[in-house]
Amino acid sequence: METSADTGSVLVEGWETGGTPAGCALRAVLSVLAFQVRKALQATTPQTFDAPTSTAVKTKSRSQTTVPHDSADARFVYLGAAIGILIAYFPCGFLVGYMPEFALFLFAIPLGVVALVACHAWVIHGQLSLPTTLCAVVVSLVNLLAAGGISFAGVSLTLWLLMAISLNMVENEQPARARSRAVLGGLAGLAWLLLLLCHQTAYDPILRSQALLAEANATQQLVEIEDALQRAAAADPYFSEPWLQLAVLHHEQWIRTGNLTTEKAFAEATEQLIKRNPRSNRLQLQLGHWHLISFRNNNRPAHLQDAIEAYRRAESLYPNYNLGCAQSAWVTFLANDLQNASAKAIGAIRLDDLNPHKEQKLAVQAIFDPGPARFPSPQQRRGPEENAELSMLFLRSQFGSNTEPTTSHD
Repeated sequence: METSADTGSVLVEGWETGGTPAGCALRAVLSVLAFQVRKALQATTPQTFDAPTSTAVKTKSRSQTTVPHDSADARFVYLGAAIGILIAYFPCGFLVGYMPEFALFLFAIPLGVVALVACHAWVIHGQLSLPTTLCAVVVSLVNLLAAGGISFAGVSLTLWLLMAISLNMVENEQPARARSRAVLGGLAGLAWLLLLLCHQTAYDPILRSQALLAEANATQQLVEIEDALQRAAAADPYFSEPWLQLAVLHHEQWIRTGNLTTEKAFAEATEQLIKRNPRSNRLQLQLGHWHLISFRNNNRPAHLQDAIEAYRRAESLYPNYNLGCAQSAWVTFLANDLQNASAKAIGAIRLDDLNPHKEQKLAVQAIFDPGPARFPSPQQRRGPEENAELSMLFLRSQFGSNTEPTTSHD
């Protein structure tokens, strides 16, 4: 009963968070790394890796400029590290909206200076071997298997750097192959083309859309908020967040005013939102919540049916989700379909019994239902119990009963 955040597999997480193309690309990258490393290990004798001195002699004889040999050369290493830190903190941190706390530098800089002093001799004379970087790659992959997070740039960046360094060292271990200028020019042109496509289709649209979202969150005027969200949606046509915020905005206006125009705007926003996330269980649950709120405010059966359909779609997308099944059972009960509600409640209890995670048990979760906006009539159901488990036990007991519940469900 694991959730998508607890996949426990690097390949599965890359597939489910980035889609099939990203999953295939991840497998291709790992396969290329394994293939190149295997070729390098086959072409190199074991003594080469077992004896650091021979590796150092071989590297030194190949190129006298491979590693720095004096303090003047080491300055370029330190200067590059300092520039990288400044770029990461100021331009990049400002653009993504996550500026590191300045207090972090008050502690990190002294520790960094101590580490640099301790490693200065290695910076000048040290050698980095291929087995060392490969060991770091394997350790990183094992960690991602247990902890997950390869879809987060801050987590996976170390792995990408280690893999790039390993591939570069693999090429150093193998005899250099002459390539024509046409091949090199074609590869360089392809790299620039991919860079341009990435900028035009990902980097620039995402950056502009997020900036407009920040603009919408910074203002208090409804007209300006809606305008900024519409521009954010147009800036990045694949980004669902602007449509989600528009749906929330229009739903609140619709509930408050009952205006037909805002109802149509809400329907359009939810249509665009589902279009961008057609297989999202969480989105269907949210859509069911919105329709249930509408039903509780105006008691119109059409809104209850919309909620039932949304929860059923959510249940079909994630059939093992105990709370989703319980939510579907509850709205079925609100529609006076006691037999189906009881059957769904039994299914939710069965799924709950199979779930080993205490934090995901029905006993520590609640059915979403704001309850009637006004004191309910005899035909209008009250709200659920205080936790989902009690609500399902109540529904299970209703099979074959055509009477109103005798217990209070406020």
